Amino acid sequence: MRYLRAIIVYTWALLVLVTRWPLLRAVEKQREGQFSEAMERIHGVAQPFAGQICRLAGCRVEVEGLEHIPDEGSVVLIGNHQSFFDIPIVLASVNRPVGFLAKQELGEVPIFGRWTAGIGSIFIPRGESRKSLEAILNAVKMLKKAAHLLVVFPEGTRSYQGKVGDFKAGSLKIATKSGAPVVPFAMDGSWRIMPRDIKTFTPGTVRLTFLPAISDELMASNDTKLIADACRQAITAQLAEGEDNESKK
Repeated sequence: MRYLRAIIVYTWALLVLVTRWPLLRAVEKQREGQFSEAMERIHGVAQPFAGQICRLAGCRVEVEGLEHIPDEGSVVLIGNHQSFFDIPIVLASVNRPVGFLAKQELGEVPIFGRWTAGIGSIFIPRGESRKSLEAILNAVKMLKKAAHLLVVFPEGTRSYQGKVGDFKAGSLKIATKSGAPVVPFAMDGSWRIMPRDIKTFTPGTVRLTFLPAISDELMASNDTKLIADACRQAITAQLAEGEDNESKK
């Protein structure tokens, strides 16, 4: 059943992405002069698409704290990275256009990489300091150009069994240089849906909790390490609270 479910998910996703290719190309042209309008247009397709992916994979998402995401302006969403499935979960849950700071390898995946770029994502190479800095500066430029949400996973890679790794402070430069507020979020349970290095899906429930924004005082310090530590502490505290609640049931 697990393999059949995976075949259904991947086949359906591929069919949708291919048949909507003309929309993607139109958005790519439109974003040059009308970035916000283009992102709204593609999000109108990406959000229901991601929601259907979650349903087909048997992933039920419980979302809390959406009120912490500002209705206007650019925002950097900082979260723990449990699974490749984090991407459709966030896309399906947030009502504003949202892109991702993603590794370069993701952008090289046929069809999917082009769509990931199309929703307003930035790809960052590993182990190349100069190109990584260029990617961060491109992200800053994008957030300053128009209102947009950008998801950053400061761990830099997916964790094993939901354990939260160290947060790399460098990615927080996107927030300090763009002036965008930082909203942390805790992803709890997506690693069970699609564990690292596994391409199939196991049905289950994921809790996605958006937390209060990092204080203006801390953001004004421009200390990326302190900001990264504050995000990690808020996220780990939320995950611990979720574990406590589960144990009491």
